[in-house]
Amino acid sequence: ASTQPNILIVIDDSGSMRGSRMQAAKDAAILMLESLSNVRVGVGSFSGQSGAHSYGVGGELDHEIVDLDKNRAAIYTAIKNLKATLWSTPLIGALQDMGRYFIGLGGSTNPGNSESASCTKNGQYKGPLTLRPDSNPSKVDVAQVLPRSPRKKGTGESPICHFCQKNFVILLTDGYGHGNASTLLRNYCPSCWHDLISVAAALYDIDLRPDIDDFDGKEVKNNVVTYTIGFHTSQPLLKLAAEKGGGDYFEADNEEKL
Repeated sequence: ASTQPNILIVIDDSGSMRGSRMQAAKDAAILMLESLSNVRVGVGSFSGQSGAHSYGVGGELDHEIVDLDKNRAAIYTAIKNLKATLWSTPLIGALQDMGRYFIGLGGSTNPGNSESASCTKNGQYKGPLTLRPDSNPSKVDVAQVLPRSPRKKGTGESPICHFCQKNFVILLTDGYGHGNASTLLRNYCPSCWHDLISVAAALYDIDLRPDIDDFDGKEVKNNVVTYTIGFHTSQPLLKLAAEKGGGDYFEADNEEKL
């Protein structure tokens, strides 16, 4: 059997999503998951101060990535419990924090490729990451590249278990990306004119788990693909972030389109 992909759905819970928009987003997310099986899914949202000007914030992990078929009720509950209360739309910080979650923040250090087919938690990687591996490679410690973790992170263990595993983040938002990327990720590519694009490009370009090699001990790229969904918004920013992140961009104005 093929390795189940990891899918992390990050839903905008800023104030502009209050009311019918938030309910439509949650209903659509659950409806999408109803059509999926044999995948691993987690739920994320934004982290910040309710009702306050706070742009330097990021993400929170509302449910760790787990086997969807075995944990539907818990995942759906995590989605249903989201509330639109934040002032800003910290897309940049949220995506960056989720990238750190895929690297891992707890458990055993550098465990490598898991031998368990049912693995959903695989420790953490500590050491250097190779930035721009195909053009101008440089090795920098992971704590400098992605210095912050999601505010709520559970055990903090990485969901990347196997070298052949695909990893995805789906960002659903109705707003523009606020916040800043880490210093090392800013202007990551020549056309990265916004920090959100830089972070998406970096997560797609960098091997986030250098300790996980193939069966022959050869390096592979354990990266993250970013998909973006603009809800009641049409933005070149979200489109380019998805393109540089290896994914696709979609637009929707109602639950049916979502």
